[in-house]
Amino acid sequence: MDEPKIETDGRRVLVVTAYYKEERRLIERTIRSIAGQSARRSGMARIDHLLVADGFPQDWIDGEDVRHVRLDRSHADYGNTPRGVGSLLGIVEGYDAICYCDADNWYEPQHVEVCLKAADAVADVDYVIAHRIMRRPDETAIPVRDESHKSHVDTNCFFFLPGSYHLIHRFAAIPRQMSVVGDRLFYGGLQLAKLKAVKLEKPSVNYECLWESIYLAIGETPPAGAKPQADTGAMERWFAELGPREKVLVTRRTGLPLGGDATAPAKPTGAPRRFLAITPYHKEDRAMLERCIGSVRAQTVAVDHLLVADGFPQDWIDEAGLRHVRLDRAHGDHGNTPRGVGSIVAISEDYDGFFYLDADNWLEPNHVEACLAAADATATPCDWVLAQRFLRRPDGAAMPVGSDVGGVDADLFFFLRGAYHLVPYFAQQPREITIAGAAIFHDHVLKRSQLVAATVPTRTVDHLCMWSDTYLSLGETPPPGAEPSPDGVDIDGWLAALGPRRRKMVERLIGFDRG
Repeated sequence: MDEPKIETDGRRVLVVTAYYKEERRLIERTIRSIAGQSARRSGMARIDHLLVADGFPQDWIDGEDVRHVRLDRSHADYGNTPRGVGSLLGIVEGYDAICYCDADNWYEPQHVEVCLKAADAVADVDYVIAHRIMRRPDETAIPVRDESHKSHVDTNCFFFLPGSYHLIHRFAAIPRQMSVVGDRLFYGGLQLAKLKAVKLEKPSVNYECLWESIYLAIGETPPAGAKPQADTGAMERWFAELGPREKVLVTRRTGLPLGGDATAPAKPTGAPRRFLAITPYHKEDRAMLERCIGSVRAQTVAVDHLLVADGFPQDWIDEAGLRHVRLDRAHGDHGNTPRGVGSIVAISEDYDGFFYLDADNWLEPNHVEACLAAADATATPCDWVLAQRFLRRPDGAAMPVGSDVGGVDADLFFFLRGAYHLVPYFAQQPREITIAGAAIFHDHVLKRSQLVAATVPTRTVDHLCMWSDTYLSLGETPPPGAEPSPDGVDIDGWLAALGPRRRKMVERLIGFDRG
């Protein structure tokens, strides 16, 4: 089977629809509104529609002319996690614009066209803000004005352009306890970033309104299923009870100045700590995957294991008691995209730490224990840990070389909460540099971040070595399938060859915007 190709010719727009348990008729309305966009009919842009199931996939969607990704559980964060997954796919697949249309809402036929024209009319625009038409369940318009854009922009009204892509991950990074006002928090962070926005005057987003207060304000009886206005009291109490360090971590994830002290000890919660191993896989054989899975199960510290299929899912994994997310296409970026999807899941589900383990590699049984011991030994709370590795021959024998041969590998990172705000920069790297992506992320993002790091003093990661030059340096014949080790990417030279605007956007995306 040939790998699906990602088309790159012409202007491309991705519409992301997060859905949960919405009725089929509502989702079909959303699909029709995207399919009927004037920008698509006129050839102004190719518009792809990606639906992301938040734990309750509907099989009929696979028969529609849309893309479909299924998350293995729901996240109770008002769609932020599935939006985050969809946004990441839009970024790494090179879409020219990304926008959201929730499953109970729909667009006017000219929505994408007017957003694109507004962006074209002003130089270097980073995002566009549309307006809503508030609709009753029977689709009639409610005679109220959309809220002021000074404090709130509804999720469905954002139209992101590449200059804002580096901040979209904050939607999924907002703690679940704060997601009730997630769009307000996200917009606050956008305003602080001082990006360039264009605001549309004519409304083009249809919003099915079930807020009681809207109907009561105009003297109408709220419809069946109407909801009271969102109560922020629980969120405010949750934040007030956080310790100084936890408040800093929320600040890092939201981009908002919420105070705190990063050097303060973590506030005990009494809950057991939870960790997640993330394995991106492509076409690896079952025996190799089972070795990887077995090494995670053998850890002396309990770990959940999430496998993310990069376009070629293997059905047996669903029966193996593992978590499994299937991406609908392969990405050719050395596993960065599935790692990024797994990271979004880990962060949104509030794991205490997570790490990567490629499908052809495996762990020593004490890997997680050793990473935690190294983190616990730092004078101030640790944000991330770097492990060390054995390079292994295909028969499993260790090669007599240092852990640093081949440079930093993704499987050596062990992320704790203090580094969660930086992890998206790894997954967002352009495909051209992902062959050296782990080293670039380590050298230019993690090491320059001034976060607190620790190093595991012993080797706990087993890396299957298929670099021909490593075998030749030892006077050995390389095994079948071996290839030369990847040369390092001259990231400064590569960036310098880009145009100024493109260079600025890439520097934002990969986490080292130098101004």
